[in-house]
Amino acid sequence: METLKKPIDIPARVEPAPLGARPPRRQVVRFLILADVAVVVLAAVAAALISTAGETPRELAIWTASTAVASAVTFSFYRLYERDRGQIVVSPLDEWRDFLNALSVVCLVEITLGIALRVHVLVPASVGTIAIFWCEALLLLPLVRATLRHRVLPALDTHQNTVVVGAGRVGQTIALKLRKHPEYNVRVVGFLDLFSGGALSRVA
Repeated sequence: METLKKPIDIPARVEPAPLGARPPRRQVVRFLILADVAVVVLAAVAAALISTAGETPRELAIWTASTAVASAVTFSFYRLYERDRGQIVVSPLDEWRDFLNALSVVCLVEITLGIALRVHVLVPASVGTIAIFWCEALLLLPLVRATLRHRVLPALDTHQNTVVVGAGRVGQTIALKLRKHPEYNVRVVGFLDLFSGGALSRVA
């Protein structure tokens, strides 16, 4: 296998990032956190409306707020935001499994506090309300995330500028695939090929 004997200089001008600019991946993670919290709140409100346990609006507001905070902390513990920082493509199946574990932990803790320990100040909701919330959140969270990655995030201009190493058939195929999948949030800006003398060929 041939290897490069010396480093290649890329005659490409890199524009400095403006002050206050945020890394694209950090914007994606913050957007996902806000979306997850909104979905958890929506699922909790819907569960309270469906359930007939008779909780007061004040009790349901306390439970919804505590559930949203506990869910966000548990999602971070299960590293549900780390994949978006380090991976181009995130598998919905892996996320669904982690959401299953995280939501099960949250609901189990709430049932333990509310029923076994009778800490009704923090968990005034009934077992039925918590069970309905678990089902709704488990369905909505992966669905909303997949929709955001395919429809919303590509429109937020959070793409990562990418250079494809090799301008031959394989490099062209990779670039074509990346262009066909905007949910990858990758923008191909050029090709770097050994036969071009180390020059960076930009994409038109």
